[in-house]
Amino acid sequence: MAENAKITQEVILDTLQQISSAEKTIEKPFAKQEELDKKVKRQREITREMELDALKKESVKQVIQEKE
Repeated sequence: MAENAKITQEVILDTLQQISSAEKTIEKPFAKQEELDKKVKRQREITREMELDALKKESVKQVIQEKE
């Protein structure tokens, strides 16, 4: 029984150390934040371009249908 308590205590201490390490890691700035921001911005630009293209195509279709 004492052995189980000792093992459990070691597991708890290890877990607490892991939590402490994880908390320190979380506080660090994201190393690639600038790159991520640039890529997210570019993704938004591409999405807007695609939406604009879709709107243009839809407008052309409507004009063609109106002329028929």
